[in-house]
Amino acid sequence: MKRETMDIAIISICVSIASFALSIAITVHNYLKERRNKITFQANNISAWIGSRKKGCNITLMNNTSTPVYNVVITIVFVQGTGPKDGKSVPSSWRYRYISPILPPEQHSCFIDFAGLYGMHARFGVEIAFTDCLNRNWVRSAQGKLIQIKCSPYTYYSLCAPYKLKDLVPN
Repeated sequence: MKRETMDIAIISICVSIASFALSIAITVHNYLKERRNKITFQANNISAWIGSRKKGCNITLMNNTSTPVYNVVITIVFVQGTGPKDGKSVPSSWRYRYISPILPPEQHSCFIDFAGLYGMHARFGVEIAFTDCLNRNWVRSAQGKLIQIKCSPYTYYSLCAPYKLKDLVPN
């Protein structure tokens, strides 16, 4: 074989190997992305926000999936101002917390009395922790960040049993 033919053959082989490696990398990347989306699907569709403020605070919760989530812990936190910025920073006896055994699909609400929580330039948000239908535990911060936690929301917040469980009101 001529030297030129040999060089072209080697280049062709190298390009083929690189193409094969690239296709494997893309396949693995797509698989991992799809797997991550399956793991976080329900958690990504759970949210909570502050609704009306008449003698307290009406919290609106949305479960935009077809299955409920469990062990729901709703905590009012400070988004701006001096005060706890997340639910772990508050004592387990924090009175601006609502605990429900279940958040069914669709929109629901609960009421948390804000008496004594007002402050100059304070802005509040809702942190929600829950267990999804696959028994994975999550926290959605008041800023919207979704974090997977390794224990139940009750343990995560060091809540003491018996829990004062309350039902949510369908909207």
